[in-house]
Amino acid sequence: MRAARLLSAEDPELRELELALGQDFRRGKDGRQEYVPARVNGAGELVPVELHGSAHLTALLAADGFMVVPPGTATLAAHGKVRFLPLRGLHG
Repeated sequence: MRAARLLSAEDPELRELELALGQDFRRGKDGRQEYVPARVNGAGELVPVELHGSAHLTALLAADGFMVVPPGTATLAAHGKVRFLPLRGLHG
């Protein structure tokens, strides 16, 4: 993440926000930490972007950043707080 920010002339400091999740989230495997592309909706909540694997680059274009799903977590409930790493210009 830091390298991408440096290459894009963004501030290299990695910011982290805590935002509410706009819908339930489920994943099949929960053994590792996962960074899920997500966007911030009009209500200021996180909504995961549909992703079809790591090569699905158009999903990244729709994302405002990545929500962090900790290891051992298979589901996250709507309206719960989630760590979020913004890619650009979101103020928290």
